[in-house]
Amino acid sequence: MEILIATLQDSGYRLTAQRMYIIAHLWESTIITNIDEIYIKLRLKKRISWATVYSTIKLLYDLGWLSLTVGEGSVRQYRWARRK
Repeated sequence: MEILIATLQDSGYRLTAQRMYIIAHLWESTIITNIDEIYIKLRLKKRISWATVYSTIKLLYDLGWLSLTVGEGSVRQYRWARRK
């Protein structure tokens, strides 16, 4: 996870407490299928917005850390593309 954090910092992204909380939670997951469920789970423990969860996942995807597959019924699944 240190390389991911360094990548974000080197790319000029702020590592807010909320963003770090989301990344730490996502790091424990193999597949990310339901952003709404992730938001609800995270929101129970810390004050974050849905937009922050979504934008963090999109950022990780845009930087190549997550890959996206679309399954049956247009279900989107994110997986870690690189994890060091």
